[in-house]
This record gives sequence, C-alpha cells and structure tokens, in this order.
Amino acid sequence: MKKVIYSITKLGKIENTKVTGIGYITDEDLITANVSKTGKPYIRIFPCVKNCHPVMNSTDEFKGAYYEIVEYNEVCFFEGFGGFWIDQEPEVYAKMKAIEKKYGCLVYAVTHEFTPFGECYSFLIVSDYPEEWDDLMNDDGNRHCAYAYVWNKDDEWCSEFGDIIVQSFGGGIKRVA
Repeated sequence: MKKVIYSITKLGKIENTKVTGIGYITDEDLITANVSKTGKPYIRIFPCVKNCHPVMNSTDEFKGAYYEIVEYNEVCFFEGFGGFWIDQEPEVYAKMKAIEKKYGCLVYAVTHEFTPFGECYSFLIVSDYPEEWDDLMNDDGNRHCAYAYVWNKDDEWCSEFGDIIVQSFGGGIKRVA
C-alpha cells in the first residue's frame, strides 16, 4: 500500500460532490479512513484504481470516472470465506458493540474460527488514533496482516489485541494465522 492524497468527485444526477483527503492505494483500490456524521470512524474502499489512467507527464496522478460509490455501515461476519451481516448473530453483535465502546475503535469485519485453544472471533478494527492507521493493515498478495481484537469465547482470559493473518478469496476473508 502506498500513502496518497486523493480527490474524488462523485457524479450525481442532480449535483456532484467532491471528497478529498489522505488515503492508501493498492493495485486495485483506494482505501480511506473516514468519520461519519455521528462521529464514528470507518474505512471506505473505492475500487477506482483499475478504472483510472495516469495523467500525462505525471507518475503520481491518475484520472478517470467512477460512477457509483457504494458505502455500507454494516459489518460482515465471515465463516470460512462466506460472509453475512453480523446483526444475524446477536451474541457476536453485542460483543462487537461492547469492544467498540470500551476501546473507542471501529470494527469493520469479524471472522470465526475453531482453534485448539478455543472458539475464537477475530474483530478487525480501526483505532480512534489516525497516527496508528498506517500500521493497521499490511498486504502480501491475497494474505493480509490485520490488527484485531481476538475474543476467545471458551476462555475470556486468552482474549487480546494483536496482529492476525487473513486470506481473501471470492469476496470473503478467513483467518489463517
């Protein structure tokens, strides 16, 4: 990922809106950290890089049209690579809300695993501190090192924050280490 300054114009039927800031660019996506109108931080992904082209005489500037930006405030819960909305699991949803409130973070995805040391839920998070955002996710192909709170449902004493490895495939993620 490369840190960039971005400017995106959302083309609407009635009016155009412009969004600017500092984000991160991968081979296919622009990833930005945002704050909602209610003050909650969240991550927004614009799959626009593949739709853009380099500006002539510039190596760091791209242009292009991206006509639809989809933004969800829902958190996806993954079993294997299959995902569904977390509010379909009331106990896990309540734990997510408790983690967000206690630690002042934002959960953006949850994985579920059965391990030799217990049933675990990994809550991938964005901290409330922008200076930490550079270190929250590192990519290596389809494997990603993400910062998470891991809840060991069988042994609460073993629950903690740390880095985990998730693998992406077919639009889903699965914890692999």
